[in-house]
Amino acid sequence: MWQKIRPDKVIFDGKWRKVLEKTYKMPDGTEKSFEILNAQFDHRAVGIVAVTEDGMAVVAEQYRPGPDELLQEIPAGMVDEGEDLKVAALRELKEETGYEGDPAKTIYLGPYWRDPYYDLASHYFFVPDVKLVTKQKLDEGEFVDVKLVHPAELLEIARAGKTTEAVGVLLARDYLEKYKE
Repeated sequence: MWQKIRPDKVIFDGKWRKVLEKTYKMPDGTEKSFEILNAQFDHRAVGIVAVTEDGMAVVAEQYRPGPDELLQEIPAGMVDEGEDLKVAALRELKEETGYEGDPAKTIYLGPYWRDPYYDLASHYFFVPDVKLVTKQKLDEGEFVDVKLVHPAELLEIARAGKTTEAVGVLLARDYLEKYKE
C-alpha cells in the first residue's frame, strides 16, 4: 500500500505550474520521492472537437514552445474554479475561435489524465453544427489562427502527432468519421 509520508515540497513555483516533490512509503517499505507537475488552478482542462454546420472541423493553429512547432490543435483551455465542464468547453470554443455551439447538442467524450506525473485531467467534448458568431477573445500572449479542415484531415493530424490534443480527436473519431469527403 502506498502511504504519503511527508507534506509536499515546492521545488519550482511558476505562474501557471508548480513542481512538487511528493514522498511515499512504497508497498515494499522503501521510500521514494516523485516530481509532480502541479496545475496552479482548478486542475481541470477542456478540449473541444467542433464541426461546423457544413461539416468542417474547427482547428486552433498555434505555436507551442514545448515541441517548438506550429501545431494544429482542437480548441482547449482551463476550467475556471467551480465552473461546469460543458460551460467551460463552450466558453473556450467561443473565446479561442469565435464559434458557438448548442449546449443541448454538446456530447461529453470523457476524461484523460495527461501524464502520470501531472495533476491535470483533460475533459473532451464533441460539438456539432457550430456557428461563427463573434471575433476571438484571446488571453494576453495567446496567438491563435482559426482554420477549418475536413474531419478526415483532423484525424490525420492526430495520427501524425501534429497536435497536443490527439486524445480528444481520437475520442471523437466515431463522430468525425460520419462526415464524408
